[in-house]
Formats: sequence, C-alpha cells, structure tokens
Amino acid sequence: MIRRAAALLMLMPACSSPAPGPHRDVPLALREVSGLALASAGSVFAHDDERAIVHEIELAGGRTLRRFSLGGPPARGDFEGIAADRGRIYLIRSDGLLLAARIGADRERLPFEVHDTGAGAECEIEGLSPAPEPGNLLILCKRSRRGGQEGRLLIYQWNIGTREPVRRPWRDIDLRDSLGDEREGFAPSSIEWVPARRQLILVSARDLRLMVLDETGRILGSHRLAAARHPQPEGVTVTPAGALVIADEGERGRPGRLTVYPPDYLRQVLSRFAETP
Repeated sequence: MIRRAAALLMLMPACSSPAPGPHRDVPLALREVSGLALASAGSVFAHDDERAIVHEIELAGGRTLRRFSLGGPPARGDFEGIAADRGRIYLIRSDGLLLAARIGADRERLPFEVHDTGAGAECEIEGLSPAPEPGNLLILCKRSRRGGQEGRLLIYQWNIGTREPVRRPWRDIDLRDSLGDEREGFAPSSIEWVPARRQLILVSARDLRLMVLDETGRILGSHRLAAARHPQPEGVTVTPAGALVIADEGERGRPGRLTVYPPDYLRQVLSRFAETP
C-alpha cells in the first residue's frame, strides 16, 4: 500500500518576489532530510541524516512511492549525501564512508557494500552526485580538515570501478572573485551534476546560497535564497524538464520540506549574475 505523504511543494512563478503556491508537509520521518537525488522525471530520492532509509517522493502529489533501507535494521551514521546511478543507490557519511546497494522495492531491506573513499581524511563531507565522467561520483567538501583552504570550494571525484581512495581534489575553486568577503560564510551542503545543462548546482545552508558552475569549475551564477522559504537547504536536484528542487531540513517542530521552482528559475539566476557589475 502506497503511503501518503511527502512534500511542501512551492511552485514559484517567474518574477522577482514570487508568491508561494499550494504545499504539502513532508512526513516526520523525513524531518531531517539531508540529501536529494533524481529518481524519475517526476520523483526524487531523499534520505534523513541518521539512518540509511531512502524515500522516493512524487513531486506532483507529495506521495511516498516507496521506502527501502540499506540494511535491516537500517545502517546508522551521519549521512550527508545521496546519488543514484545506473540502478544503484549511494549514501555517503560525513567521514567519507560510502554505502552502496541496488535500488530497492518498497519496504525492502537491502544488502550493501561499504567503501572508504578517502575524502573523509581531507574534509567534512556534505554532498554526493554522479560525475560528468560516467562511472564516477562527485564528493562535496563542506570544510577542509587541512589549513590554508579557507574561502575555497573543494570537490573530489571517486571512481566506482577502481574504488581507490581519492588523493587530490577534482576541482579546487577560489571563491574570492565571485563572492568576495562573503566567501567565508559559504559552507556547501549539497551538489548535483545536471547532464542536460552540463552544469553543477550547489546550495549552501549557512548563507542560503544557490550556486551554478560549469564542469571546469567556472562559476556561472550565485544567488541568495529567501530565508522565509529556505531556513536550512540541505539537498538539491534538477528534473529532466529543468525544474529545480531544493530540500530543507525541519527544525523546532517544523517538518522538512521540498520546494520546486519552474524551469526558467535557473535561467533567471544566471541572467542576474551576468548583469551584476
């Protein structure tokens, strides 16, 4: 039986101060939603940050289409990112340990593998995504464990086939030119590679920022999210139609939520950034 439930959906019209549209609450089981990945043209995978339970949520109606776990009982840890690639699901912990399993059916408890990506020795990890190069995953660094990296954006790439620990960043991006003094507040919380656009989308929970980059690491756009809609953005993905989906973690009794922006929203962000002197 399909469980009802999942999502505070806001559809934003194309204007500078859009008004929120109809919405639904995310279930309490996903109050601490901590990552998003595309599941289908009309649904996303989401997970909380303490147990390896994956929910597939329908964007149009907010229904939970299925829920499965890695392990039975579910594996526990500080899970900070999720990726889906070629029938497999991946969850990464803040210490760089990666859990991998096939995508499961509703209520299935799956056997899983654990891999040490090596990225945890370099950074506190906060996001996961398929990479531009097939067979690889991108690992997002929230905070470097080494000195001298303040104001830099570090992204690592881990190969699914070789499983070798990462040695150096895939991209090491200086944020001084694009963010100036605001770069100190940037602490990215999610990353997503969008193949149709050949772009990387990031969100930062600390300073409520959305950032768009090309695959070389060049920053194409940067935009502050509205605090009223995004108290703590922790996940991001883009649908095949181009709609931007952002997940916010719940707090103080408020449930987590999803916000869906129309396809032209990213175009507006890029246009505003290009026009900024």
